[in-house]
Amino acid sequence: MNLMKTLLLMLLKHPLTMMLMTRQNMETMDFSTDHNNIYRLLNSEKLANIKEAIDIFSEQPAESIGPVESHPEYNLIVDSNNMAVEIDNEIFFLHKYVRDLYSERFPELESLVLNPTDFIKTVDYLANDLHKSKFDAELLNFLPSATVMVVSVTAATTQGKMLEEEQLKKLSDACQAAFKTRGNKAVSAYVCRIKDGNDCP
Repeated sequence: MNLMKTLLLMLLKHPLTMMLMTRQNMETMDFSTDHNNIYRLLNSEKLANIKEAIDIFSEQPAESIGPVESHPEYNLIVDSNNMAVEIDNEIFFLHKYVRDLYSERFPELESLVLNPTDFIKTVDYLANDLHKSKFDAELLNFLPSATVMVVSVTAATTQGKMLEEEQLKKLSDACQAAFKTRGNKAVSAYVCRIKDGNDCP
């Protein structure tokens, strides 16, 4: 096992615990009325700096010489591993925020579409117009046909109410933030390369 892989495996234990604790805390929070800080990572200087450093080391990988702590990539691996956890938590945070907002329009949806990314895509597409759930080709791009059918049938009988324009704006902004946050694949790909020698699937 090479030096970088050994280091990363050592680091993985603590962030995993941090991630689980953070998510447990998030589940008890009501994000539907707390929307001022939902873009915590999207435009952060820390994320931008890590991505820039990854680009540099990806082009000119450093050799493993001396103690782990003296390795040129040591700080980058520590920061990247923690940032990968933060990105996952951010997606979880935005998923919870979208769920809380959209529960007023289509409360049953969260039990029908369990994958956070697929749920956010579904919400972003349907918004107030639940008639679009009827075997729409767009939904079939990311949901199985059986799930689309169940969503369509349930949407026809839901007791949810229409969202106001302000709520729709918050919902759309949160969905776009989730898509952009998920798009930061460079960090997770770098962590996977260090750990397994390949990019994440």
